[in-house]
Amino acid sequence: MYHRVHMLVQPRQAAHTLSGTPQLLRFWVPLALIGLIMGVEQPTIAAVVSRLPNPAQSLAAYEVAFGLAALIHSPILQLLSAGTARIVDRPSYNHMFRFFLITTGALTAIHLLIGLTGLFDRIAGQIIGIPADLVDPARIAFLALAPISAAVGFRRLLQGAMVRARTIRSVAVVTLIRLAATTLFLGSVLWANQAGHRPVPGGGTIAAIAFTTGVVAGAVVAGLRFKRVVIPTLAVGTNEFKTDTTSVAETMRFYTPLALTGVVMTIGRPLLVWSITRSDQAVSSLAAWPLVLSFVGIFQALAMSYQEVVVGHVSEQRDAAELVRRTATVIGMGLTGVAALIFLTPLREVWFRTVVNAPENLMPLILPAIVIVTPMPWIATRIAMFNGILIATGRTAWVTAAMAVRILGYVAFGLMLPLTTSLPGTVVAAITLVGSGLMQLALGVIAYRTQAPL
Repeated sequence: MYHRVHMLVQPRQAAHTLSGTPQLLRFWVPLALIGLIMGVEQPTIAAVVSRLPNPAQSLAAYEVAFGLAALIHSPILQLLSAGTARIVDRPSYNHMFRFFLITTGALTAIHLLIGLTGLFDRIAGQIIGIPADLVDPARIAFLALAPISAAVGFRRLLQGAMVRARTIRSVAVVTLIRLAATTLFLGSVLWANQAGHRPVPGGGTIAAIAFTTGVVAGAVVAGLRFKRVVIPTLAVGTNEFKTDTTSVAETMRFYTPLALTGVVMTIGRPLLVWSITRSDQAVSSLAAWPLVLSFVGIFQALAMSYQEVVVGHVSEQRDAAELVRRTATVIGMGLTGVAALIFLTPLREVWFRTVVNAPENLMPLILPAIVIVTPMPWIATRIAMFNGILIATGRTAWVTAAMAVRILGYVAFGLMLPLTTSLPGTVVAAITLVGSGLMQLALGVIAYRTQAPL
């Protein structure tokens, strides 16, 4: 299997090889800026919702709805890495596009089935355990998120192909259009609210519509840019590529662990909500946690964008592990230093009080959680590096196993901390996030050192 994937991902030309840390950083910076833009999206949504009526209830409803929606579309998240590693010619693109249609069609059907039946009430009310008055607002927001599986999957698949083709400008254009669409919608809602025209949907539904608007706009632009910029560069196909990359069995062997990784990764957010509902100050913590998570999410997005750099580079140059490791150290230390400067100084209050306009009663729950999650940028960078190496070398099962260990950490910390302490929900969630991330990183180190399939 390893040798087949090795042959599969070899480039047709080596002209794009990056030979040093400065070059690798120059390639990463545009992707990092894209990650930054993506990371700003959730804080922007939260900032607007916090200025609408009933902000605490709206933020809590959106957190529940988005967590479940993210879980449903999680199998297609790794299409970005799959596109980077697999789309090398037109036959491989056509095959991956058919694969996208089948998977996203099934996921969208599942989303609608849950949202339009009593399943949502059972999941949100009985399993997750949210308060009864949040179930209906969360369900409406959840239904507004129904198109995101198809939109996100399509965009990520094409962006992966753009990364492999080194057309980073196209990736940036897609991301900017997505953020612009989300911001334009939120701005119109905020303007209407300030003018005295209260929005008909609740704040949670407004947040969901804003997110959906952005991802659909991004998908449309991704399709247009891909057709114009990338398609002309793809070879018609040779036997070497056509045989492997269009094999259904080969694609399933390669992608199934990645799909499971996306599922396992996304389960973490509902599990964090579950741990919060079992902790002290549950309702207030449910409202405060999205503000914490969206803030640290900016740094995690910057860190995780390095994964695609590693996938593309190691796919083309198998002796690049030492180079990507050195570069990961530079990126991880830099991001953590910036995060510490913000998280551990009064700058954090400037963000939450001035920019996000967090309700005053939530600040005692937000600030200690922010301090705890300070190491996450370094942890996320190392995870991105190991994931990239494992994906590029075809050992995707290790990536899934590492995520499974992380989920065990979510369950263990989320179960024990509420039972043994009286910590507020945001602190429990922050400890769980950091502890489980370290567990995932530990298995990534083991996988890297074994140099063998799982």
